[in-house]
Amino acid sequence: MPKSRTEFWSDKFTKTVERDNHQQEELNDLGWNVIIVWECELKKDADAVLKSVANKLAAGLTS
Repeated sequence: MPKSRTEFWSDKFTKTVERDNHQQEELNDLGWNVIIVWECELKKDADAVLKSVANKLAAGLTS
């Protein structure tokens, strides 16, 4: 959380999470499987993220 304008950022983060959850629910309702990839995870260990996504895709293909 940023140290300045905390009320603004708290509200913004809350609304962003609500929007993302709503959009993910809509995609799931349409039959899509959603995989979330965070930029910070890619920067930390892109190979691990790639393996995780590949495993999820492989699991989905066999379901």
